[in-house]
Amino acid sequence: MKVVPCFADSSPSSYQSAVQPFVAKNCLGCHNDKLQSGGLNLKAATEIAKNRDEWEHVVEK
Repeated sequence: MKVVPCFADSSPSSYQSAVQPFVAKNCLGCHNDKLQSGGLNLKAATEIAKNRDEWEHVVEK
């Protein structure tokens, strides 16, 4: 079983410093407001706790 750190309980600054730069570099080119590849818009899903289903799907991929 693969263990993945959970950022849902982290502070917003943890998202901004740890997750957002990675997502911006590797994901937002396709999963943004305009393209929404695979029906996924990560630009709109910045609050991990409120968008848990989308982020669980991202972790699985």
